[in-house]
Amino acid sequence: MSLRVLFLNLFFLVASMAHAKAPPNLHDLRERHQAVVGAMATLHIRFHARYDPPNHGLGEEEVEYWRDGTDFRLVYKTSNGRRFDYQGISGTLKAFIHGPPVTADVLPSKSGTIGPMRRTLYPDPGMFCLFKVPGKTSMDWLPLAESLDETHGLKSLRTVNEKGKEYFVITLDYNHGKFEAWLSENHNYLIERLIIWPNEGGTNPVADYVVDEFKEISPGIPFPTKISTRFYSPSDGKLCEVKTVIVDEINMNRPISKSQLEFLFPPGEIVLDLVNNKVWRTNDEGEIGTEAKDEKGQALTIVKGSMHPALENGATRATSEESEPLISRLLPLSLSLIAAGLFLMLFKKYRLKM
Repeated sequence: MSLRVLFLNLFFLVASMAHAKAPPNLHDLRERHQAVVGAMATLHIRFHARYDPPNHGLGEEEVEYWRDGTDFRLVYKTSNGRRFDYQGISGTLKAFIHGPPVTADVLPSKSGTIGPMRRTLYPDPGMFCLFKVPGKTSMDWLPLAESLDETHGLKSLRTVNEKGKEYFVITLDYNHGKFEAWLSENHNYLIERLIIWPNEGGTNPVADYVVDEFKEISPGIPFPTKISTRFYSPSDGKLCEVKTVIVDEINMNRPISKSQLEFLFPPGEIVLDLVNNKVWRTNDEGEIGTEAKDEKGQALTIVKGSMHPALENGATRATSEESEPLISRLLPLSLSLIAAGLFLMLFKKYRLKM
C-alpha cells in the first residue's frame, strides 16, 4: 500500500470518527431525551425533601405520586402540618388543602377545589427530579421537549467535558431570565444539572440543581434519586439555602390500580367548583353532595374579590361577567403554589434581598 493510499485511509478514518463524535443537534437531543421520558407510561414514586437551614415556611416535605398516562394522584405533606391532596383525571383537577394558611386572610386552613388542569402543580416530581424546566411565556415548569417547542431564544448549544463526563448544555432564555440544562450522555440524555438566572444579563444564578445519584430503574432508563439544589441571592451570589431531595421508592411501568388514583374530599366540607362556579358541601362519604347554603337556605357562591365562598348572611352573588376573572385569580391561589412552584417562592424571597 502506497503512502498516499495509507494517508487517505487514515484521513477518512479520523473524519468518520470525528463525525461519529459530533455533538447531536437540538432536535436529536430533544428526541433522545424524550424517548427516555416517554418510556415511563406509569410511575409511582415516593420522595422527601429537607432544607439547610431548615425552611420554616415549608418544613420538611414528603410526596407520594401515582401516574397512569396523564391521570395522577399526589399527596404532599410537610412537617409543619400542611397536607395537600390532588387528583388529576381527564383534564379535571381536584384538590383539598389542610393545615396552616399559606398567607393570612387568603386561604382558610381547609380548602377544597375543583378546577381545570394546570400545566404545573407543586410539588410535581418533574420539577423535583429535573424532568421539567421553566417555560417561556409563564412561570409554568414544562417537560424539556415542550419547553423547547415554545419560542425560546436559544442562546447556545455546546459540549462540556467535566470530571470525565460529557454534557450537552442547552442555554435558553425565558420571560424571567435564562437557564442552562445540562443533558448527560452517561445517563441517556437526561438533565443532570439545571442552572437558573433571574435575569438574562445577570452574573449570579438564583438556583443550581444537580443530580447527585441516578438509579437504572429499567434497562436504559435511569432516574434521578438524589438531587441537591443551591439557592443563591442574585444580588451578591451568596448561598441562601440548600435543598436535598431523596427518592425513597420508584416504580415504572407497573399497573396503577383505580384505588391508587381514587380521591375523596373529607365529609362535610365546603368545595369550590371553579368549573361551574358553584359551592358544594360534601356528604358523609366525602362525595359532592348538594349545593352549600347559608342560614337562610340560599345557595352559597363566590363573592367578588374574595378568596372564600360566601358563608356570611347577605353576601352578594358574583355575576356571570365577574365569574371568569375571579375564577382565573382564585384557582392558582386556592390550589396554592401552583404554576410557579418552589422556584417562584424562592425567587421572590431572594430578589427582595437585592
